[in-house]
Amino acid sequence: MNRWQLLDKRWLIGLGMVVMLVVGGLFIKSTQSTSNTDFVVEKQFSTSLDDVALGTSDNVAIDQTSESVEVVAYADIKGEVHSPGIYQITPNMRVSGVIDLAGGMTENADVNQVNLAQIVTDQMMIYVPAEGEEVSEVVHNQAEESEITDAVNGDSDIASGQSEDKVNINTANLTEFQTLNGVGAVKAQAIIDYREANGAFQSIEDLKNVKGVGEKTFDSLKESITID
Repeated sequence: MNRWQLLDKRWLIGLGMVVMLVVGGLFIKSTQSTSNTDFVVEKQFSTSLDDVALGTSDNVAIDQTSESVEVVAYADIKGEVHSPGIYQITPNMRVSGVIDLAGGMTENADVNQVNLAQIVTDQMMIYVPAEGEEVSEVVHNQAEESEITDAVNGDSDIASGQSEDKVNINTANLTEFQTLNGVGAVKAQAIIDYREANGAFQSIEDLKNVKGVGEKTFDSLKESITID
């Protein structure tokens, strides 16, 4: 083998090695690029999942707060209790519960005219009367109280005799009696009990014989009742 043939052979071997190095380098670079791309995608996907779980993603908002609206109600209690005033009430509270908040009834209170089992509502006015005191309804709201006061003072149209229909006290039932100004369920029942025990009223003035019906009450009713 002469000198030129030896050089050609070495040159070919060297060229082959260069080609192999270039191809190997390109392969390694391609592999690293693919691996990096997979890592970036995996990292981004993992970050997105973390953001969703933590609620920090710009496109995902998890509101874990809830608002509860609490309705506060009050009742006004007056009359024969130790501490009259306005008290906060709870749902389904009874009149007896408000009386307890007010320190209980006094010795002069007429418990027979108080419906202790009645459920109290917001803005209700509770009145505990004294023994012998004339009241039409023990528990009523402010509007009813104003109407009753006007009737007792003779300021109401009904009390002044401007009502067209009169109630027959010898035939009226519980509901009909309560259409009279100043007559509630307690007083209406008292009138019926008296009528059943003593017979028909002979005159409208006999109504004053019913417990709880005094002169003022009768004066406010006499133009609205009849025995005929």
